[in-house]
Amino acid sequence: MGQQSNLNAGQTIGLPPVIFMFTLDQIASMLNIEEMTLRTSYLYFNGRTTGLRKRSHMMAINIGENDAKPDWRVSHQEFVKWLKRHGFRTNQLSVLT
Repeated sequence: MGQQSNLNAGQTIGLPPVIFMFTLDQIASMLNIEEMTLRTSYLYFNGRTTGLRKRSHMMAINIGENDAKPDWRVSHQEFVKWLKRHGFRTNQLSVLT
């Protein structure tokens, strides 16, 4: 009670990186391919696909509830790694606020 805060409006606050998860239709759109082609040729469905994951496949993770329809996503980091492995160049888009 009565303690003063050491917070300064101009100080930098270090935040953890935000993990963004792309939907499969977003990735298919960026790659300009059909979602079914993405599913059958480029994805390893974690917990569903049998065997070892090929380096040519991105790992998709189900973020849906256990009893619900699967909601497959690919992390931003996984997608960028896959793009670079396949010879694509990427750039980070910035938003000015």
